Amino acid sequence: MKEINRMIWIICIVLISIWALQLYRDRCFKIEYYTDVSDKALLYIREEKKLNPERVIHFFDQLSGEGLNPELGREVFESVFADDRQNLLMLLAKMKEKNALVKDK
Repeated sequence: MKEINRMIWIICIVLISIWALQLYRDRCFKIEYYTDVSDKALLYIREEKKLNPERVIHFFDQLSGEGLNPELGREVFESVFADDRQNLLMLLAKMKEKNALVKDK
C-alpha cells in the first residue's frame, strides 16, 4: 500500500511539472511573438517607403490581442493616409504599454 501511494505521488508530481513547463513555454512563445510583431511594426513605420494601410492596421490588430478598438483603428487609418509617422509611433508605444506580453529588447 505504501508503495502504491508513493507511485501515485510521483506520477502526480511529474504531471504537474509537465503542465507547469507547458504553461511557461506557451508564455515565452507569446512574449516572443508579440515582441517580434512590435519590432517589425516599428521598423516598418520608420522606413521611408509609402505606408501600406492594411499592413499597419494588421500590426496594430496583432498587438491588441483581442481585436482592434474601432476608434484606434480609425486613428491609425487616418495617420497612415496622412503619412503621420510620429502619431503612428506614439500609438504603437501606447499599444506596447497596454500589451503586457511585449518586452523591450
